[in-house]
Amino acid sequence: MIIRGLLSFYLYYGDAFKIECPTGSGRMMNLFEVAKEIADRLARIFLRDERGRRPVYGGAEKFQSDPHWRDNILFYEYFHGDNSAGLGASHQTGWTGVVAKLIQLFGFLDPKKVLEAGRGRRRVRKERMMDRVFKVAIFVAVMLVMGIGAGLAQDPIVYPAKGQNQQQMDKDKAECYGWAKQQTGFDPMQAPKASAPPPPPQQKGGAVRGAAGGALVGAAVGSFSGEAGKGAAAGAAAGGLVGGMRQADQNKKAAAAQQQAAEQQAAEYNQKRSTYNRAYGACLEGRGYTVK
Repeated sequence: MIIRGLLSFYLYYGDAFKIECPTGSGRMMNLFEVAKEIADRLARIFLRDERGRRPVYGGAEKFQSDPHWRDNILFYEYFHGDNSAGLGASHQTGWTGVVAKLIQLFGFLDPKKVLEAGRGRRRVRKERMMDRVFKVAIFVAVMLVMGIGAGLAQDPIVYPAKGQNQQQMDKDKAECYGWAKQQTGFDPMQAPKASAPPPPPQQKGGAVRGAAGGALVGAAVGSFSGEAGKGAAAGAAAGGLVGGMRQADQNKKAAAAQQQAAEQQAAEYNQKRSTYNRAYGACLEGRGYTVK
């Protein structure tokens, strides 16, 4: 978690942000280098040192020097704080064995790749965020059209005509809720989902493109009369006006399509809710309740 957190912060700060590592050493590292330093320290527990001994095996000579054992790595549950010797259970490949993943990770990863991946992820996150914002806007529109307050007020009123107590009433309501949901395929406890299609991409810069296109046409026409400059100016003005109007019209149509989709979803929701209420009321009336 620490290494992943450091790499995530490195995606944001990049190479400019550095800290002293180890503390008091005077050596400055960026967060990628700090993450790699921690990973290397963990890996060195299992690797041979300059004397050919693995810290994980401590003073166990059979594991340190016997050719039949020295290359069979064990993954212990705990490690000695002073010499890194393995302690406790020696089969913890679930969490201690993750050191192999760290060796693999930093074996092919470098800071440049991390930053490039980060830029790609930020781009994807931005696109997803815009998609969520649009869906939330559609959902809010659906709620406004439906009128949440009015929808809640339309819940049926149930009266225990045969003197049923509250416990029996709650039980019957729960069972009728399940039966009505099964019969109609509608669950009033589930929030409505806004599934309107995304709006068509808006063409930005319509006025600029229109002005450029108008200028070219105007210059071409004006060149026949020797007034290419005036023709270009007039064409740019006309083209810009037309391009801006076209873009505004497209935006207006997109907004109208979104509103129409929201109203259609609201109508479908109300219809399904009405059918569910009828089934729910019929079930309760069959159990001796008065439903209004």
